[in-house]
Amino acid sequence: MVGNTGAQTVWNLDRPLALLACAGAPVQLSAEEADLVALTNAAGHYAGRILDPDVEPDDVHPAEYVVEYMMVAHGLNRRAKGDRVAAVESNHRRYLIPFFTELAFTRPEGKKGIAYLRLPQLETVPPDAGRRRTTPRRHRGCRSVP
Repeated sequence: MVGNTGAQTVWNLDRPLALLACAGAPVQLSAEEADLVALTNAAGHYAGRILDPDVEPDDVHPAEYVVEYMMVAHGLNRRAKGDRVAAVESNHRRYLIPFFTELAFTRPEGKKGIAYLRLPQLETVPPDAGRRRTTPRRHRGCRSVP
């Protein structure tokens, strides 16, 4: 959680560094710390600190919610297995997390949280963010060129 005290941002260092990075904390992540599959597998360790209903949504960046939801859905609730978790992680890492991180930092200070998202902003989510496609998309009527 990122608290906004007006003059200075307070970082909750009890959370995973990947979540702090999503919130804009000035941290440098190692490959191990940026591994979302490992973070998801360690979700039980952070169970009391993710998707906390007592946290003010205005203070939480959308990318944090994406990672926290992944940790709860796939780490705590085990909604996927093996390759599927890796596919979800790849999709989140490539599309959703960068999109929501950049979107939050285009917003004015104090209005970067998820509560300030509007439908037009959400309509600009990258088209591949919600699905995994294993083969290239072909338009109807187009033929492959040998």
